[in-house]
Amino acid sequence: MDRKRFDEVDVLKAFGIIGVIIIHILTRNLTNPISNFLWNNLQFFVISFVFCSGFVLASIYQNSFSSVSKTLAWYKKRLIRLLIPFFIYLISHYALWIIFPNIFNGLGLVQNLDFFTKSALLIGGTNYNFLVVLFVELTLLFPIFTTFFKRKKFLFLYLLLSGIITFIFTFFGGSYPTYRFTMWIPWSLVLIFAMYVAIKGKSEKVAKNIDKIYLLFGVIFFILFLGLYFYNLTIDKSLIFYNHKYPPDFYYLFFGLSLTCFALIIGRLKFWQNKILKSIYLFISRNSYSLFFIHFIILDAVLIFTNYNIMLKNSLIQFSIIFSLSILIIIIINKVKSIIEIS
Repeated sequence: MDRKRFDEVDVLKAFGIIGVIIIHILTRNLTNPISNFLWNNLQFFVISFVFCSGFVLASIYQNSFSSVSKTLAWYKKRLIRLLIPFFIYLISHYALWIIFPNIFNGLGLVQNLDFFTKSALLIGGTNYNFLVVLFVELTLLFPIFTTFFKRKKFLFLYLLLSGIITFIFTFFGGSYPTYRFTMWIPWSLVLIFAMYVAIKGKSEKVAKNIDKIYLLFGVIFFILFLGLYFYNLTIDKSLIFYNHKYPPDFYYLFFGLSLTCFALIIGRLKFWQNKILKSIYLFISRNSYSLFFIHFIILDAVLIFTNYNIMLKNSLIQFSIIFSLSILIIIIINKVKSIIEIS
């Protein structure tokens, strides 16, 4: 039976959501070199999230699409898990904003029916549906890719075409206004890489040498990144990863994949097997998707209160409040769910 939990992946997901929260806080606090450095370099955690998703899916569901009915059932289950939390977040944030306008400011939302509709349908609106759109797109692709792994010619052809398109994004730029509809192409390369590692990792020989494999890939990706770094430096092109993210190009992808590989090695250290430590990162990992949405609402309120208390302008204080309150809300939600299930 395939494992459903992978320690290094759980460690990476736990730190991934923490990194994402830090990014969103620092986006509004880019006031010094340290903030700028962290905001820029922590962008790789989005790639880590995609890798973790693809790795776990390939490890568990690689052979789950033997019929159309099974594939449709998987799509239904997966899409519900992705969409319901987002819809709850969107409705909740709007409701809190309307009911308590002195505490919430919408944080990028617009009190407009067209904006709300586009946000809910994932065709526009809030940028906070970016991760949802991406995971939905990759969900639709995943069963197709499992077939490609069994038919290498199709996989090679797809990699060639998507690689060419990502090459174009890298050297000629992509279109930000349409990124929701094109970003799946380069992001799918991360998904395929994660699937490859997960599938190959089932071999005992590969599993024994997985740290060396992560290190090898990490070094290769980092060398490729350095090549593009110096190229962009030469032509005076932006070196900020955010500017290479919508849609992602090889400059952003190589950097993110290299750090993801190195982070996976760190995540495999025995240090993480401490019972208390493991319970903490497992909890954060399991609830990372919910934390992604909840922290936006808390961040909205915290930013409002910074107008009344200058101490709240400190990024570290903001993170402490947002992260701790988000965790508290998750604990309460989980307890309520448990009570409902028992009754």
